Amino acid sequence: MKSRPKIGLITSAGGHIFQLLQLNSCWENNPHFWVSFNKSDVTSLLKGKKIYMAHYPESRNLINFFRNLWLAIKVLFIERPQVLISAGAGITPPFFMVGKLLGITLIYIEP
Repeated sequence: MKSRPKIGLITSAGGHIFQLLQLNSCWENNPHFWVSFNKSDVTSLLKGKKIYMAHYPESRNLINFFRNLWLAIKVLFIERPQVLISAGAGITPPFFMVGKLLGITLIYIEP
């Protein structure tokens, strides 16, 4: 039997995380991990889940972009996912850039 691909769920807080949670039947039976922010909605919705906390604010903040780019390199080499799924927003580019270089399948869900 073929093993299920590992999935990385990359998302900002708020509506973006709710969009991915609404699709949980698509990925819940696969090994997976989350990347998001240390915000109250994220910590409550993902309690008990494997989560990596990204640096916030990510939009229009060059320092945090590079911090998140470094985080993406570390997380993707540790986790080795076959698929990255994101509904946005600013946390997505660093992870998708590294994911593209590593040959990971990228899925962006447009709201």
